[in-house]
Amino acid sequence: HRRMERWNEELEHTVQHRTRELATLLDISTTFQAARDLDRLLETILARAVAPFEAVDAAALFLYDAEEDCLGAKAVVGYQWEPFSRVRLRPGEGIVGKVFQRREPLLCIGADAIGANVADLTPENRELLMAARSRLGARPSAACVPLVATDSTLGALILLNLRHEMAFTEEDIRFLQAVANQAAIVVENAHLWAEARDAEALTAAARFKDEFLTGVSHELLTPV
Repeated sequence: HRRMERWNEELEHTVQHRTRELATLLDISTTFQAARDLDRLLETILARAVAPFEAVDAAALFLYDAEEDCLGAKAVVGYQWEPFSRVRLRPGEGIVGKVFQRREPLLCIGADAIGANVADLTPENRELLMAARSRLGARPSAACVPLVATDSTLGALILLNLRHEMAFTEEDIRFLQAVANQAAIVVENAHLWAEARDAEALTAAARFKDEFLTGVSHELLTPV
């Protein structure tokens, strides 16, 4: 009898957790189909990605800058923005850089696993990360997934628990990947919108130039 009660409790907890996750994904999908203000949208996505978890101490969403060939934070939770915003991770550097480069999720359980994956951080990035978050717990864990678009990787999303090494599971990774896929759509749509807007501006500028030159030519050819 007690075993059945425990099984029912676990099942109810799982159903509630999955319901929150699905509600989060639906909310992201319906709210951000017409993305415009990218920075604010990414902040909202990160906040909603963290919401279903009871024990997330810190989180960040990084996007790749092709011109600088590095990943920079666009939204954070649990970090001081000023030092963290200056972190620049090369592809392959740290947990986020590795996930971005490999295009595969990474689950780090315990200090040893995290330490092995951040051993290649540059001294500058390590100092900035430590300044953004005063101290790590003795048994931290991390879950990180890539933002993968149609034919490219746009960035990475990472969640951290600083106290419990078993804070995240493979099921959590699947949920985070679904969130990251939605974020990738938002980023891609925002880029396409910006490109379309720039194209319209160039077309309008060309049209104005043609009209101006036509007017000047007309004035020059018109007798005084």
